[in-house]
Amino acid sequence: MARLDQLGRSVVLHLTVPVLHLAMPTNRRRHAITETDDIKTALATAEQRWPDLAGEPGPLLRRLILAGSQAIEREHLHASTRRAADIEATKGALAGVYGPDYLAQLREDWPA
Repeated sequence: MARLDQLGRSVVLHLTVPVLHLAMPTNRRRHAITETDDIKTALATAEQRWPDLAGEPGPLLRRLILAGSQAIEREHLHASTRRAADIEATKGALAGVYGPDYLAQLREDWPA
């Protein structure tokens, strides 16, 4: 909105809007994420899996993060179980290969 001052010059009045700063609802750290093509695809997949959260990227990302964490935990547990089974399956495979004086004989070749 423009008006003229006492000397006839045009003066523009600017409307200022007060900014209300509210307290954050949490003291926890927040994270920002850019919606790249792969994130967009992940969100679309998540919307199919959890249609009740369609159009809500924040809650969808939270569900995706938690589901990813659970998948990693399952994968780790599976790998640990498989490793333990492999150890159990091969234990004792070399029993009797090395005689009782094997180390003493091996050390005889070492310099003093």
